[in-house]
Amino acid sequence: MPVMKHFCKHTIWMGWVCLLPSLVNAQEEGGLRDIRGPVEYPSFPWGSFITTLVLLLLIGGGLYFYLERKRRLKAKSQVAKLPWQIAQEKIKALLASDLLSSKQYETFYARLSDVLREYIENRFGIRAVEMTTDEFLTSLKDNQSLADNHKRLLKQFLEYADMVKFAKFTPNQKDVEEGYEAARKFITQTQRRSGGA
Repeated sequence: MPVMKHFCKHTIWMGWVCLLPSLVNAQEEGGLRDIRGPVEYPSFPWGSFITTLVLLLLIGGGLYFYLERKRRLKAKSQVAKLPWQIAQEKIKALLASDLLSSKQYETFYARLSDVLREYIENRFGIRAVEMTTDEFLTSLKDNQSLADNHKRLLKQFLEYADMVKFAKFTPNQKDVEEGYEAARKFITQTQRRSGGA
């Protein structure tokens, strides 16, 4: 294709392509220069990223373990109540409620027997809460953790509580007093074997 010069002497047109004056000068001076080598772009700083991530994980883990240890020490520093203390407090709260004055004997005996069953489970490790009265009394026959007189007292109380809860038996004031006194007596007599006084 013929080289056409138009507009100014430093612009060369080859067909429809315009060559710039610097290219024309380079061609006239003896050739084109070689291209520059590849430009290195900074790569992602993986080393710094991983180091920062590890440091953050270490700091976070250390903070977590510090706070967890502090929480555990605080929990240990609080005096843990013994099972008999918890049961006695629940019986006091139950007696302070208005269940007896409003003649809600069924609810009263249900809660009183629950307190006693929770005490037995926490004190002796017997799963009393999850069993029926018959299942529980049957499991006590071979159990050596309770004395025979305590087993009899427990049997008498639980059977009486079941009569009130399920047979709709209405106890008189004396029966109610004997019921919670039997529960309290059982707890008081068995607490000494647990190391409480």
